[in-house]
Amino acid sequence: MLPRDREINKKTFASIIPEENKKTKLNILIFAFNRPEKLERVLRAVCQNFDYVRSVQVIVDCPNALSKSFEKDAKLKSEVIEVINSYRLDYSKHNGLSVNFKEREHNYGLAKNIIHGITSTFENSEQIEHLTILEDDIVPTRLFFKYMSFCLENYKDIKEIKSICGYTYPTCQSFPFFGQDVENIKIEMFLAKRFIPWGWSTWKTKWSLEHISTLLARVAIHEEKDTKFKIPPDIKRYLEDERFYKGEIDIWSILWSLEHYLNQAYTIHPSFSLVENIGFDGTGVHSEKTEVFNNYFFINNSDHSINPVIEISENRDMLIEMFLFEHSKKVMLKQVKEK
Repeated sequence: MLPRDREINKKTFASIIPEENKKTKLNILIFAFNRPEKLERVLRAVCQNFDYVRSVQVIVDCPNALSKSFEKDAKLKSEVIEVINSYRLDYSKHNGLSVNFKEREHNYGLAKNIIHGITSTFENSEQIEHLTILEDDIVPTRLFFKYMSFCLENYKDIKEIKSICGYTYPTCQSFPFFGQDVENIKIEMFLAKRFIPWGWSTWKTKWSLEHISTLLARVAIHEEKDTKFKIPPDIKRYLEDERFYKGEIDIWSILWSLEHYLNQAYTIHPSFSLVENIGFDGTGVHSEKTEVFNNYFFINNSDHSINPVIEISENRDMLIEMFLFEHSKKVMLKQVKEK
């Protein structure tokens, strides 16, 4: 359970009068590299839900000139730009939706690309107070946009909530609609410290990412002072791996997850996934082929209402930890595992 001295509790949410009919339009930030067909699916889903979207920006990383696949990746990057331009023309003309993109001049890699992309977008635009982040293999359902809009609007002033996630691991999903009328279900939500980077949002005032050395020093201090403070075993594996410090393991979400644990902060999760991760087919740089993260039920409309009562329970965090301890190696860098 959440510590009793925290400001966030069931009364916090009970006092909120949700404005479900008020739309906070989303600022979508998409990170892409060399998968034009997958990006097309993501852009199609985003642009078809233009009524929930204020702006779309795609940041395209540059191929690594030292990579054996440089020529192939360069060609695929050109196809990625073609896909983006087709949506820029179609949706700006017919629906007034702003679709822009930025090309990296050299290879950033996943972690630097995402961290720098989010930080610079917030810093360079006074009008952007929140971002909804997708990668080129995360396909959102229509309900995802309504859920994000609702949460960004209603929970922006609760300082302990740093993130809103659209994906839920299979072991944590609950389907209240089995045996019920599917058309009348409500999206339910729960809080967990564990962050999941597959379709998520945060606010400018809450985005802060310290250097890895600072975070690790804080972890050591917390563990020394508080015997109850524990970092999940799968994160521990990264922290104990020398390659992680050297930047050889190109993963950024561990750092953002640590920010949640160290600051007693939380992420809102839906009770069932509102995105489809299509990246575990072996085509990605960072993951091997697997089906363990698949969720097979999706509701692709926004007619369902949202239950503003958020479950506060440690059970979901424990389920996430157990699931990731068993399966997290499947999302480690393939090239690192081969060394």
